[in-house]
Amino acid sequence: MKTVCIALLLCIISGCTTLPVKPSQPVSIINPAKGNAAIYIFRSELDRIRKSDSPELFIDGKLIAQLPHASYTRVELPIGKHSLKLSPKKDESEIWNTEAAFELTREDIYFVTIWNSNQPRKAVAYVPIVIPGLLGLLPIYGADSGMEPGAAFEAVDRETGEFSLTGLIYVPAQ
Repeated sequence: MKTVCIALLLCIISGCTTLPVKPSQPVSIINPAKGNAAIYIFRSELDRIRKSDSPELFIDGKLIAQLPHASYTRVELPIGKHSLKLSPKKDESEIWNTEAAFELTREDIYFVTIWNSNQPRKAVAYVPIVIPGLLGLLPIYGADSGMEPGAAFEAVDRETGEFSLTGLIYVPAQ
């Protein structure tokens, strides 16, 4: 019985240590034309909400792309003030209704991720509780984000952005 409990515990622990592996081929980051800035806007593969949706991305009121789960687009814009907007397509969730204003202050490359703050909460760990002749597993859950449900834009640094784009589907801007 003791051997069975140890084997079961090892199976559970080894299953929890599996991490996703990113493809080794990074995305080629393209410098913007003189006087412009490049923006890479992406839906992370880590975002697990509404994977089947492809909300429409607008910049300055112009439709740029429909962004399915685990995809990105690249846009060049002149230096200055701009607006981002996400809108759901017909029959998609209203959680995609969000807007943000931003200002590009220099010729550079920017990375913006689209997150949904209402991610599902899963057990982050199981603590084994051993009672003679019985093995019990107590789930320990992650904390609530404290954010209102819905999509949001978040600027990320270049290293995070480049890593996050690896393995995503490129959607050309319209």
